[in-house]
Amino acid sequence: MNLSQIISFFKSIKKSLWIYFKGQNAIVSFEEMQYRKNICYNCENLVKENQKVLRCKECNCILKFKISLAVSECPIDKWGAVNTF
Repeated sequence: MNLSQIISFFKSIKKSLWIYFKGQNAIVSFEEMQYRKNICYNCENLVKENQKVLRCKECNCILKFKISLAVSECPIDKWGAVNTF
């Protein structure tokens, strides 16, 4: 992980914790996660580092974490954050 990835990750965690402490879901439903996964895994910007680590070439995020957080958004607008407010 490089510094920009770490900063981006902690910003997402901060937003997720804020949502959680407000009593809302910070993690998306299984169905939403599958929807996001199908889009990302068929995207031209998917980068396979190895069998377990898949990244987005646009934002450089690890997809298994990104697709599960309600506050996450696709950097090229293929899917958006779940309305948590």
